[in-house]
Amino acid sequence: MNSLPSRRWDPGFIAMRWRHGFWGLPLLGLLAGLIVHFLPMIGNTATGIVQIRPGGSVGSIPWTPTSLPLFTPSGVVGTVGSDDILRPTALALDLPAKWRMEEDKCVSELRNAIRCDEIRGTALVEITVRGRNRRESKLIWHALVTTLQEHFEGLRSVHDQSTLAHLEAAVKRQKADVDSKREALSQALKTETLLYYPNGAVPQTNGKFLTLKDDFETSQKLLEQLQIKEISEKMQARITEDPLIIHQAPGTPVPVTFWDTLRPLVLHSSIGLGAGMVLAVVLAYLLELLFPRKSPTL
Repeated sequence: MNSLPSRRWDPGFIAMRWRHGFWGLPLLGLLAGLIVHFLPMIGNTATGIVQIRPGGSVGSIPWTPTSLPLFTPSGVVGTVGSDDILRPTALALDLPAKWRMEEDKCVSELRNAIRCDEIRGTALVEITVRGRNRRESKLIWHALVTTLQEHFEGLRSVHDQSTLAHLEAAVKRQKADVDSKREALSQALKTETLLYYPNGAVPQTNGKFLTLKDDFETSQKLLEQLQIKEISEKMQARITEDPLIIHQAPGTPVPVTFWDTLRPLVLHSSIGLGAGMVLAVVLAYLLELLFPRKSPTL
């Protein structure tokens, strides 16, 4: 009696013969989904999302990427890895002493422990820090963002001061121009009186005097506008908001509802379970093809 290979492709037979895969793989997929969900909460990394404050201005003073190229998502990404940010961050947390290494080496290690990426299609930037443990990672993340805040605040302050200095210089020049035109107008008025009021006669039109008068009034209005602008900018420079917005700090965000807490867990678990079921079906048919049952024949 010889045994011949026998393959059956009906789902019931496949499910029964390879039943261990049909419950084992979905279970592994479910477990993988749970690991994906909870791993960020127990790992050694701290991840958060920040954004340069939008609005097209620094304070109330307009700026362009040409004047302040760092005030962009790509500018944030390029700034995070610089010594201007990493060295103060390391010193603020006394990392050279904690990590037992020289300051330059510590800064280099810190640079390797930080990842900063733009979130495509948005103005957001994701910053991830990997420390010796999760607590240290969160401390480094917050110290890093604080240093970034101070760095961009300093750049904005310098820009504000430069802009206000130019504005003050413009007001000073305009005042001198107004004084000069007032003096010219005063001289023209004396000439006007000498020429047209010798015996109380009716004054005649003097084209030069009228031109000087129009120029003086125009210059005076421009001076008033500049003075109002200067006062406004000085007031706005004192009322400033943080240039860097923290959209999400490391850790699980506070949920609005119970479903907000449950939804990510259900999503990851469902994806893992579904992937396990699909893999179980594919693997079962593949095993049936490779290892058919032996059917006895006479």
